[in-house]
Amino acid sequence: MKIPFLIGVAIPLLIALIFRSTDAIISYSFFIGLGFWIISGFILGAFGSGSDTRSHYHSTPEADRPERSKWARKFFYLGLPGMLIGIVYLAWG
Repeated sequence: MKIPFLIGVAIPLLIALIFRSTDAIISYSFFIGLGFWIISGFILGAFGSGSDTRSHYHSTPEADRPERSKWARKFFYLGLPGMLIGIVYLAWG
């Protein structure tokens, strides 16, 4: 999970180079991180009702479940640096 995390760190740095503003780094990286976390939740099926989650779980082959979890973890780690930047800014900013 090092590569997705490093890419997640590179995204705010690219934003800093493009906009040359600290406020842009904080706000854009936070919302990009939130977007990656939402995508991770959609992959895992976290936003569905209980009956939807059970039906999707039993209708997908067992071989696909680890692959889906792997992609959800990648998106989670992509969004982690942006979310940390936003949380630190809100706590101490």
